[in-house]
Amino acid sequence: MNESGIKPIEFNVLVLQDKIEEKTKGGLILADDFRDKEKHAQVRGTIVALSPLAFNEDIYPQGMEKPKAGDRVAFARHAGAFIVGADGVEYRIVKDKDVVAVING
Repeated sequence: MNESGIKPIEFNVLVLQDKIEEKTKGGLILADDFRDKEKHAQVRGTIVALSPLAFNEDIYPQGMEKPKAGDRVAFARHAGAFIVGADGVEYRIVKDKDVVAVING
């Protein structure tokens, strides 16, 4: 369910990125600037919402199941824009072409 208040338009997909670790496995706290760089380089997340035009059937291969809300996906590094939803959570909006894979399991 999309509680963000954000409705993607055109060919955009709203993604909730995987959380960036705040500490190393050894217990060291990572600096804010390092975590910010990691956030922008993150390439995995979960689709929250997508525009009706995303993965348009005119260009998406027929017979393939289109990605949908709830799917875990990989997307292009540094793609898209960040936006905070009405729920206070930060999301990433990427173009459907920037979604490079659906991750099963």
